[in-house]
This record gives sequence, structure tokens and C-alpha cells, in this order.
Amino acid sequence: MKDEDKSQAQLICELRQIRQQTARLERERAQYKQMAETDPYYNTPEMFASVDAVTERVLHCNEALSTKLGYAEGELVGHRISKIYYPDCLDDAKREFSTLVRNGEIRDVELALRKKDGDKIDVNLSVSTVRDERGDPLYSRFIWRDVTRYKETEIKLRQSDQRFHQLADSIREAFWLMSLERDEFVYLSPGYDEIWGRSRYDLIAEPMSWAKSIYPDDLEQVLVNFERQKRGEFVEYEFRIVRPDGEIRWIQARAFPVKDEGGNPFRVAGFALDITQRKRAEELSEMQQQQLIQADRMTSLGILTAGVAHEINNPNNFIMLNGEILDKAWNDVMPVLDRYYAENGEFTCAGMPYTQARREIGNLTAGIADGASRIQRIVSALGDFAPEEDENLNQAVDCNAVVDSAIVIVKNLIVTSTDNFSNQLERNLPKVTGNPQQLEQVLINLIANSCQALPDPSRSVVISTRKSLKHVLIEGRDEGEGIPTANLQRIMDAFYTTKRDTGGTGLGLSVSYNIVKNHGGDLTFTSELGKGTTATVTLPAVN
Repeated sequence: MKDEDKSQAQLICELRQIRQQTARLERERAQYKQMAETDPYYNTPEMFASVDAVTERVLHCNEALSTKLGYAEGELVGHRISKIYYPDCLDDAKREFSTLVRNGEIRDVELALRKKDGDKIDVNLSVSTVRDERGDPLYSRFIWRDVTRYKETEIKLRQSDQRFHQLADSIREAFWLMSLERDEFVYLSPGYDEIWGRSRYDLIAEPMSWAKSIYPDDLEQVLVNFERQKRGEFVEYEFRIVRPDGEIRWIQARAFPVKDEGGNPFRVAGFALDITQRKRAEELSEMQQQQLIQADRMTSLGILTAGVAHEINNPNNFIMLNGEILDKAWNDVMPVLDRYYAENGEFTCAGMPYTQARREIGNLTAGIADGASRIQRIVSALGDFAPEEDENLNQAVDCNAVVDSAIVIVKNLIVTSTDNFSNQLERNLPKVTGNPQQLEQVLINLIANSCQALPDPSRSVVISTRKSLKHVLIEGRDEGEGIPTANLQRIMDAFYTTKRDTGGTGLGLSVSYNIVKNHGGDLTFTSELGKGTTATVTLPAVN
């Protein structure tokens, strides 16, 4: 056979084989199309394709896949599945296909498909293998769900969440969101760390641990408001917290419900503001106002005292003068009465036997003089206590004289409070620089507090003075009930008092402390429960 004839025969043979292969492929295509069209997922609105599990070529695809990717019907058939994957996802797609070959199934894998025009579609892929009766794979069922809109929404939500965190994290107040369904924090801003001095992550891990930081006296009302806000009510209240370092801070809290589309509250949002500085300013203003009132009262008392002292002095001087005259008259007439008694015996004088009257009347006239002198000393002390126009703090002050004057003024309180009062004043005490009336006010307050602390009159109060290096110390010791350690740190705070129900204002020790400080000194307290308290005024001595 000639070479040309042989080539022609070979060509005819190859054409015949091609026709046979084409016919076989057409039959397979028709077979796979029939199989695919009977697949329950064929008419799904999602993108669907049947793929050869070995060659990874598309056997059939539904209209949704062709339309979404911009291909004509049947145009993708015969192509490898990698043709429709976005280039950035090819490696992931190959890795997932290997998983499919091993396990026969993959679910919910995020990939991206490439449209015919090159655009990108974000998809969620699930694949399962369809097998024949013998268990041999027929084809793999690919289902893609378009999640492009979901991705865009997710990005917007993420951006919105970032903006929310940027805003919420930048405010100094503590801002929080709490789920009503689970009683846990959805969000808590960094302001909590700064105000509470604690980690917000610890609170998120243990949502009710915030109650441990509430000042004990305020816990009940905070819990009541917490229950109200859980019921979807708007609440606004103030309370105190105790930081880990022991500092007490004032907090103003506002909470309001966040409702769903049906109007039902499902979250609570709230702000917590640190209002400690405002509270301190209010307390300072109130203290200054009370001090002004107290100063006005003291001024009025001084004016009243000066007037009373003047009015008492006049009749008291009359009593003293007449008492002296009566005493002289009695002494003059006594010799005459003695002779009469000697000549006539016992007789009545001033309603009593003369022998008795001779003893008593002398004591009575002496008592008049002593009583009038005592009145004069009390009036003098009250006059000294009255504030002067000149609040001069540069006077030379004798602390012993200040103590004596204070004792005279509160003598009645001392007598009714204790049977064991004493003063131990050191002689030759150096003087201090200051204002005697103001220091007298301090001593009166300290003595009064000591007397009021005694549970019964058998307990003692001792006032003493002594010098120590370059200072003069005035101490008031009592055997009273003592002061608890927690209260001892606060007794000189303005308005702090344990005697509110008996009219205490909580200003006495605060004012006394300020007076001593203005004199360059210090006022300190030591106490032991059940045994008593010692108050010590330390003042710089004059050189």
C-alpha cells in the first residue's frame, strides 16, 4: 500500500475514533444531565453543579450558576471547576477538593467565584458525593450560596462596631450594655477601669462582682435600682464605691432600656459618672455655710454674753458690797450679843438659838461674799469668751489660763457628768502665739466631748498641760466608751457625727481642728474601745 493510502486510512481511523468518543461523551452528557435534572438540588435557587469527582470537570450546572456567573447554558460543561474560582481562592479550593476526595463531603466553606467578566462573588460552598448502588462515586454535588450581600452587611456592621468602640472607648465615663436575657455585660467601656480601679474584664467574667465594691450603707438602694432597671425602667441614682486602695468615690448612675422591634426591652444601657469632685465641692460649700452660721451664732452669743455679763455685774457688785457691810455689821454687833447672852442666857436670834446663830450667820455672810466672787469670775470668763472685733492670732497666750477659763464655763456640765474631774497643769509653761478666745473654744469643745462620752459619773476626765521640746501640749483624757477605729479617721470631717439624733452637727471637731491648724499646731486623737480617748492639742511655743 502506498504511503498516501496508508495515511488516508490512518486518518479515517482516527476520525472514526473521534466520532466514537464524541458519541460516548454526548451519551455521558445526556446521562449526567438526566441524572442532574433528577437530582433534588437541581432546581434549587442556589448555584448548583455536578462535577466529576476524579477529573474535577463540570458535568452539568443549573441555570442559577450560569446566570450568576454570566455564562451561556452549557458553556461551563466540560471545563475544570477551577475555571470559576476567583484566583485568590484557587489554593483554598484545591485544598477543599482534596478534603472532598478523602471524606466525600465538605460543608460551609467560604470561597469566592469569578464571573465571566472578572467580577467577584463571595459564596458559601457545600459539597457531597453521589454514589451508585455499589458505593462507587457517580459525581459530586456542588452547591454555592451567594453571600456577597451578607459580606457587605458584615463589613458595615464591623465598621459600625469599630466606630461604636472608638466612641465608647474614648469617653471617660463608664458606659455599659447588659443583656436582660443572660444577666451579663455585652459591653463595658475602659472608663470603668479608671473610675473603679478594677479590671472591666474581671467584671465581664463575673457580672455581679460589682456589688462587692458598693459602699455598705448604699448597697440596699443600689440593688433596688438594679432590679428596677432589669424590669425595663429608667433609673437615676447616686451611690458610693470603695476602690481597692480604700478611696471612696461618689457615682451618679443612669440606666435605660433598649427595646426590640416589638417594644420589648432586651438590653439595658447605662452611664456611670464619677461625681466625687462635685460632691466634695458641695460638702465644702455646705461646711463653709455652716461655719458662717456657727460664726454668726458665736458672734450673737458673744454680744449676748457681753450684755448679760454687764447686766449681771451690776447687781452682783451690789451683792458683794452689801455682803461686806453685813459681814462688818455682824462682827460689830457680836460683842454686844455675847454680853447679853452672858447676862441673860440663851435667846432667839434670826429664828434660831443665839449659840447656833453665832456660828451660822458668820458662815452665811462669808458664803455671800464667796458666791458673789464666783459669779464675778464666771462673768469675767464669759466676757473673755465673747469674740472680739480683732481676730488677732499674734497674741501671747497662757495655755493654763485658757484651760482654767474653759473649765469655769463648762463647770456645770463637768459636775453633772463626772465625780472624778481633775486638771494637771504644769507650772512655768511657755506661752504660745495665737488667739485666746479661739483656743478656749477648742478646749470647751474637747471637754464637752469627754464629758458626753462617759457612761456613768464614776469615770474620770483629766485635763493636763505640759511642755515638750519646742511645743506646748494640752491633753484631754477620758475613761469614756472610746471611738471605733473606722470612725477615728473621720471624726474631724465636716458634718461627721454619731450624735445626730441628739442635735450634733458634726462641726465641733472640724472647727476645732481648723483653729489649731491656723495656730500652726495639730490636733490628734488616740482611742481604745471601752477604755477611753485622749485628745492632744500641740502648739508651737514662743521662743
